[in-house]
Amino acid sequence: MNIGQIQKDLAEAIASDMENFIDNEFILKKDPSGKKWPITKKGWAFDPHGTIHDSINIKVDGNEINIESSKPYTIFHQDGTKYIPQRQIFPDENLPKKWEETIERTIDRILLPELDKIGEVQNDPRNNK
Repeated sequence: MNIGQIQKDLAEAIASDMENFIDNEFILKKDPSGKKWPITKKGWAFDPHGTIHDSINIKVDGNEINIESSKPYTIFHQDGTKYIPQRQIFPDENLPKKWEETIERTIDRILLPELDKIGEVQNDPRNNK
């Protein structure tokens, strides 16, 4: 078992889950908790040309996952300001339940086969001498 490879595979799979959640938010125009994003003062849906959506990058570095935007103004929508209503794109500290459940299933999908392999090795009669 290569722990480093398992950690990398796990981080990449979770990053893919996060990318899917963020894509769905832009399609549904809702924040991670399911709250509808406010429309603009001109009556437009948020990010009508996909500029902010396309600026979001999810990077895996070892076993860490970082969500970034190449547009510095994305943070104003994420947090809201006096003039811009909050249109949260990614969760802050606490993951929404649906994110958490999906990530837990991904962890199980990646780790359970590896744990099964450990059990097979331990149960191999050749190892009980």
